[in-house]
Amino acid sequence: MSHLKKSLTIGAIAIFLFPLLCQAHYVSEQITVDPRITYEQWHMPNGLKPMGVVGLHGLVDFKPWLYGGLGLYSAVSGQNGGFFGLALEGGVQHTLFSKIAIDGGIRVGGAGGHTTPVGGGLFYEPYIGLKYHFTRVTTGIYYSYVHFDTGSINSHQIGFSLSTPFHFHYFSGSTAKSSHSDNYIAALVKSYFPTSDTLKFNNQSMQSDIEFLGVELGHYLKKRILLFFNFSGAFHGNQNGYADELLGIGYRFPLFHLSALNGIVKMAAGSGGGGSVNTGGGFIYSPTLGVEYRFTPAFGVELNGGYIAAPEGHFKAGEASLLLKYYFSHVHGDYSHSKPWRIRIDNQTYFKPRSSSGSDNPTMQLLGFDVDYFMKHYFYLTGQTAFAYIGKNTGGYFSGLLGVGAETSEIKKTHLSLFSELLAGTAGGAGLSIGDGALVEPVAGLEYHLNRAVDLQTSVGCLYAIKGDFRPITLTVGLGYKFN
Repeated sequence: MSHLKKSLTIGAIAIFLFPLLCQAHYVSEQITVDPRITYEQWHMPNGLKPMGVVGLHGLVDFKPWLYGGLGLYSAVSGQNGGFFGLALEGGVQHTLFSKIAIDGGIRVGGAGGHTTPVGGGLFYEPYIGLKYHFTRVTTGIYYSYVHFDTGSINSHQIGFSLSTPFHFHYFSGSTAKSSHSDNYIAALVKSYFPTSDTLKFNNQSMQSDIEFLGVELGHYLKKRILLFFNFSGAFHGNQNGYADELLGIGYRFPLFHLSALNGIVKMAAGSGGGGSVNTGGGFIYSPTLGVEYRFTPAFGVELNGGYIAAPEGHFKAGEASLLLKYYFSHVHGDYSHSKPWRIRIDNQTYFKPRSSSGSDNPTMQLLGFDVDYFMKHYFYLTGQTAFAYIGKNTGGYFSGLLGVGAETSEIKKTHLSLFSELLAGTAGGAGLSIGDGALVEPVAGLEYHLNRAVDLQTSVGCLYAIKGDFRPITLTVGLGYKFN
């Protein structure tokens, strides 16, 4: 398959999903959201151990029989810690009996990581199976086939799924209403302090600390109990390419009878690896204890200390983290002309990405996903991630960027707006000249508004590696969807 056809495959699925989501917005003020966890064990070539892969899926039912969304994948067992991926997903479902449904679809995206023979990273995964609906959760079993287009992974396997579908209601008024539950998004900065017996893959002692930049999302199930998810990548102190994602539960309790000061206990588990960090199959866990101070109902800061370990590898470290939190559930803004949230699915192109050998690699293609929150009518916070699926040994390359953006009002009688962003973050993998992984990227773009909810976007930027010769011009083309 040519590079153009591969890019068009990714683009076609994105173009297919977004008009359906747009249609759901105008047909009803309620859609069904289906967060889903999956587990599969992929058979690996070249005598490698089977790789256990966990998927975290964010799916939306466009119709009772049709759904789509995104999935984030990571390794938790085997010998390929550091495997991560991002994919678009679309599927159909049909109820056979009162609680049993048939479910099938396809996932297409980019993935890779340490020692995984994935080539450029592009993979396809068709699947079909059965789901059983309990009162609050849905379980499933399915058969799938994973194929990496330019790699050597071709695996048939049985997978398992667990989901908790719920109805999401749009706000029909002109003012965004607050929920009774705390929900936050946070910029995350953290450091790992490896113990003296922590070893790299070459069995040498890891003597340097590792600094990270990432993002965390949190939702309080009750006043004191929360669920959270974070994803972060190394930007200093170690070879670029290490990243981890953690899903966890926490408990918040008041301190010293002060309403603005709380203690927080967290327990998280997930996947980590890449760079020279030996996490074995990739499974990691992390208990932490921290304190949170709320400056206002909307803004807070959280400081944590704890421990992280990879039981299948040779990685143990102390941990310290700082979160700058924004509680969007406590904001009463007027969004009569602009909806506060936007998600974007896009294709990114890197021109002349410089390798660590000093030469320019062929053009790279990446699948990207962005989440924006409009603090004011024209100004927003953004978190972005992208995974490579075409390029020279690009399987496993990822980027994670945080930043601020601004857009103009619609140019009269054109349906067009201009926008700009300033981003900073981390990236790693693919043998590129990006030093420790720290990057900055200024962006300028143009968007065409199909309606109040959906827009087409294109932008140009330049990625600057802080400690490397990586300076590719980037071209991004995508679709955005705004909602309350």
